Order: sequence, then structure tokens, then C-alpha cells
Amino acid sequence: MHQSRLGIDSLKLFLQELLDRHIEKELPKVRREIKALLTLTEGNLAKLGDERPTVNHIRMFLTRLSMKFHSLTQAALDGNYNWTDDNFFTTSDGDRSSTRLRAELHSLNGNFSTYVRDKGQKMRLCSDPEPDILSELDVDSESNDDSEEEEETVCLTKQEFEAWIKRVQMNSRRNT
Repeated sequence: MHQSRLGIDSLKLFLQELLDRHIEKELPKVRREIKALLTLTEGNLAKLGDERPTVNHIRMFLTRLSMKFHSLTQAALDGNYNWTDDNFFTTSDGDRSSTRLRAELHSLNGNFSTYVRDKGQKMRLCSDPEPDILSELDVDSESNDDSEEEEETVCLTKQEFEAWIKRVQMNSRRNT
């Protein structure tokens, strides 16, 4: 222990000098942090837009906002993804995103169409069907099986198919 630090007055002076050196060392870092926070806060305030002190100012702001929303939704419905007022239809890396409503619906409809075309038929016309297949078809009962199992496609001749259609029509007339 140094003699200069003995006693309350000497210790007090030493600690004050130590604190002053520490503050001088850390002060530039604190100033940088404060400037960064100030810049961030000013940016956030700028994003809020102009002050809206009266009811009329608030109404004008909400009217502009609703018109912007209307333009955005109209662009989405029209498929105009180059809408100039906003980058709503692009992601940060410039790729198109799922906000492209019309394109997304077109893609989903295409997938649905392909699925129905490939797996949607229960019966098809064949030149050489299995014998007595029409008697196996039960048009009066409804299937309550919600399983995802694929049913096999049934082959029918043109005459069997027409007879099945007539039976379905007769049953639907009876039920109405």
C-alpha cells in the first residue's frame, strides 16, 4: 500500500482521480452509443410522418392510407407486381414473394387442375371392361370414408356408362 493512499482524504483523492480517468476513457464510447440511439430514434420518428394535431389532419392521413391500401390490393388483383409506390411484392433480396396474389392463385389452380385430371376420375370409358361392373357400382349410397386411399378407376363400355348416368339422373330426380 502506498503512503499517499492512507487516510480518508488521500483515499478520496485517489478514487476521484481513478474515476476521472475511467470516465475520460469510456466517454467516447458512451457518446457513440448515444449518437447511434439518437439517429435510430430520429429515423423512427421520421417513419411516423408529419404531425397530425387536428381531426382534419388525422382524417387526411387515414384517407391517404386507405387509398394506398386500395391501390395495393387493386395491383394484386390485376397482377401488376411492378407497383411503384411500395416494394410490397418483392422481398429484400429482390425475389418475388407470396404476396403476388394472382400468380399464387394461378399456381394453386394449376396444381388443383393437374391433380383432378390425373386422379379425379372414378370411371372411364374402355373398349373391354370387366364383366358386370355396373352392378358393382352403388350410386344410391354415399361414401363416408374420409381416408386418403385412392380408389381404382373403373372401366365401362359406352353403354354401361350411359346406363349409369341414367340411374344417377333418376335417383337425383327422386331426391328432389
